[in-house]
Amino acid sequence: MAVSTMVRSSAMLRNSIADAPASPLGAFERRPSWVASHHRRGVIFGEASEESFLGQSVRLAHSRSTGSVKRAGRWIVEAAATFDTQTKVARVRIGTRGSPLALAQAYQTRDKLKAAHPGLAEEGALEIIIIKTTGDKILSQPLADIGGKGLFTKEIDDALLNGDIDIAVHSMKDVPTYLPEGTILPCNLPREDVRDAFICPNYSSLAELPEGSVVGSASLRRQSQILHKYPHLKVENFRGNVQTRLRKLSEGTVQATLLALAGLKRLDMTEHITAILATDDMLPAIAQGAIGIACRTGDSKMVS
Repeated sequence: MAVSTMVRSSAMLRNSIADAPASPLGAFERRPSWVASHHRRGVIFGEASEESFLGQSVRLAHSRSTGSVKRAGRWIVEAAATFDTQTKVARVRIGTRGSPLALAQAYQTRDKLKAAHPGLAEEGALEIIIIKTTGDKILSQPLADIGGKGLFTKEIDDALLNGDIDIAVHSMKDVPTYLPEGTILPCNLPREDVRDAFICPNYSSLAELPEGSVVGSASLRRQSQILHKYPHLKVENFRGNVQTRLRKLSEGTVQATLLALAGLKRLDMTEHITAILATDDMLPAIAQGAIGIACRTGDSKMVS
């Protein structure tokens, strides 16, 4: 993870590096004292005068082989750690889906990281990376017909394992029972309300809906409970993010829908709620309201 490096340089440094085997490492700017700045390939120590190379890009000689050292003037490039403990920490890439709810959860994760680690509050230290999953791409079919669990997590987990992101933010109700090999879930955000919300423009409860009314839901859990308790109603596959489903409801595509209360709270959209369903009336999904943070097994920096 490349980070911006700030040091002072010198004419001697310029002359000594000019003929050295080099590869680009970063832009350097004025700094009033010695620094140690880290890069994914090594740690660089340096000192020099203020007059030279101010704000310019330089090329530093360094070895691509772990553990070896090259010298260029007063510079030493040594294969070492990723984090810069004296200036900046390395950027953390947060992987998430791109729906408004998923992004709200990623932003909440980002804000908690900033609060817990002040160094991550610096500009550029955290980056949110949107990853499109199979569940996001295929909206015309019921979830059960295209794979069920893992539809909203697999591509994000693949990016994590490939090193394209450093942590992944998952809605735990979408996570398969067995995690992909090489990943762990070391922590969760505080769990939100687990209940479902009933949303309907014309009636106050499922029981009040007239015979033949259509309730939109993509969840087999919700569909089966609705039909068991209210056999006079119909259910219809109802895919899309929260905003899309509310729009379809307002257009009359269905007469009512059920949504997770947790998502509506995180989106600050509770004004759409007609009624909150007791868990005895509508059993929530396993892990509903919980957000998990996944990282690679053995990545001690991210785990801590």
